Amino acid sequence: MRIKPYILTGLSIAAALPAASVCSASPFVSSGLAISAYETARVVRESADARMTQAVTDHNRADGGSIWLDLKSVGDEADSMLAGNGFDNDTAVLNLGADIRMGESFFGVVYTYAKADTESRGLAARADGEADIFGITAFGQRNFGGLNLALSAGWLYVSGDADIGGPSMETNANLWTFDAAARYGFEFGNFDLVPYAKVEYTLFRPRHHGDWKLDNANIWQFPVGVNAAYDFTFADGSTLRPEIDLAVIRTAGDTEFNAEKEGLTYTETLTGDHTLCRGMVGIAWTSGKGTLHAGYRYLGGEEGRKSHLWQLQADYTF
Repeated sequence: MRIKPYILTGLSIAAALPAASVCSASPFVSSGLAISAYETARVVRESADARMTQAVTDHNRADGGSIWLDLKSVGDEADSMLAGNGFDNDTAVLNLGADIRMGESFFGVVYTYAKADTESRGLAARADGEADIFGITAFGQRNFGGLNLALSAGWLYVSGDADIGGPSMETNANLWTFDAAARYGFEFGNFDLVPYAKVEYTLFRPRHHGDWKLDNANIWQFPVGVNAAYDFTFADGSTLRPEIDLAVIRTAGDTEFNAEKEGLTYTETLTGDHTLCRGMVGIAWTSGKGTLHAGYRYLGGEEGRKSHLWQLQADYTF
């Protein structure tokens, strides 16, 4: 029997082949580590997207470079999955980036390190996991008369261990990301409006998971949204910039993949076919060449799926 959830899960859900009388779950998936790695890729994408959106609206920035540090704390959880199972993940992400503007072109790079601590909810034998995640992402954007077209590509490596009521299993995986986006900037005095649409592709390649063998997964996301911001300018030239960002995100592709153990093959849910809603609020203070930014992002779906992200960013333009 095949069951399709409509939300992201960090759990193994579907039943095995007929030869197996009970469901089984690989620790990498059931502990929440798999979904935590996937969500780390989302967090990195959001940092790069924010820089490219800023490039659309920052009309005063001259040609030149910028360096920035983006710290994010993510609480990712689900109260109710299929069979009543859920997950509770905590991830800390550090993104160190640099970008440069050259006329109508804008491009940059992000180095990422993250630490994930995960556990299941509702399983008879609790599953736990922890991992280090690191990688690099490059992005570029070009303005064509107000229409900004962007491409990005990245790689993340996950290395850690997970268990289900027994000895821990070493686990690692590669995630490759490729994105394309379109943004269009509207300016109404001090008010900026940037609608956007994206296509996001992730190749999820599990490598080593103890005595489990996991298939690759090709996952697609389609965010559509709008960013709005307003500049308050003070006599000393500094600015205060509140902003909001709202989006709807659809997921498709290999939201389930096969896991094999002791000759039996199980279908595990990695993300699930779903639609998520995302909302972000933030405020940035710019004085001279430096900017401090604080923000909060909520991501949610059905059956208790929710993610809370807190952000603190600093950048310097030279």
